[in-house]
Amino acid sequence: MRAELLIDAVHIGVVVVDAELKVSTWNRWMGIHTNIPQNKAFGQSLTELFHLDEERIKTLSRRIKTTLKLGSPTFSIASAEGFLLPIPLPLSSRVNFDFMQQDITIAPYDATRVMLLIYDQTPLIESKRREAGKSKKLSIMVENATKTINKLKAAEALLVKQRDVIFRQANYDQLTGLPNRHLFQDRLNHAFKESKRSSKPLALLFLDLDNFKRINDVLGHSVGDDVLVKAAGILKEATRESDTLVRFGGDEFLVLLKDSDKDDALHVANKILKLFKPVMDFKKHTLSLSPSIGIAMFPDHANTPEELIQKADIALYTAKSRGKNQASLFSV
Repeated sequence: MRAELLIDAVHIGVVVVDAELKVSTWNRWMGIHTNIPQNKAFGQSLTELFHLDEERIKTLSRRIKTTLKLGSPTFSIASAEGFLLPIPLPLSSRVNFDFMQQDITIAPYDATRVMLLIYDQTPLIESKRREAGKSKKLSIMVENATKTINKLKAAEALLVKQRDVIFRQANYDQLTGLPNRHLFQDRLNHAFKESKRSSKPLALLFLDLDNFKRINDVLGHSVGDDVLVKAAGILKEATRESDTLVRFGGDEFLVLLKDSDKDDALHVANKILKLFKPVMDFKKHTLSLSPSIGIAMFPDHANTPEELIQKADIALYTAKSRGKNQASLFSV
């Protein structure tokens, strides 16, 4: 909510779109200057909202793709291009232009979307035209415009920082720094689509820490937190960068292995088991720490992401029922 209020408070246009130009954020400034309210803009394409011609669609799509690929901003400058989005000016303001002259920063927002930061440069450009012959007044106006731009850039930096903080809080576990179940669900859905397209299997490891509840209850949450952080470190060591390692909740962790068959999954599970030493020290306490691991495969054991998690959970409890500190592959 704080980020939404901040976005609506700034005196620039803020629009978040994906590579298909579909809108997911449309701030109050955009509603005022386009006469398109937020509720009507959400989910619509910029092509439909602005009736973009083919050339502008190509230009905008190319810059968005470049921004997502490079992970760094691209820019559209009013003095060189006039405008990228045809936002009509009020009739009373149409001196030299029918459409708002814009500087636009296209910045990465997440893996699939960008944030457009739209600065109305019409007054500045109009002023430059009027004062072309008056160098002293022009100099003063440029100085004022620079101050305004610096303020807007500061607002932009605050927006980007706030976006990063909100994204981190929403998608990562605060204790271990691992992705949480919200981010995992998104990655799992994406992995399912890739696996169906490539016909390559997926493996899911569902594990928890044996006797963790007793450690937490007897020695306290501080020691319990240290145990979870240590376990997360061991799991990072056992997995690849291409794997998705998640704290699912409590002492439960998930490992998603793309392009992996059951032998690959068992290899990773055994590596994890070996890395957990029989005895570890935590805040002057010597503890025995081990995991139990359940393994399920797509498409062998499940047809949906939810079913894959369920089957891995069943396999986990099979491992526990057989004496803990071991891995079990789901079987009917």
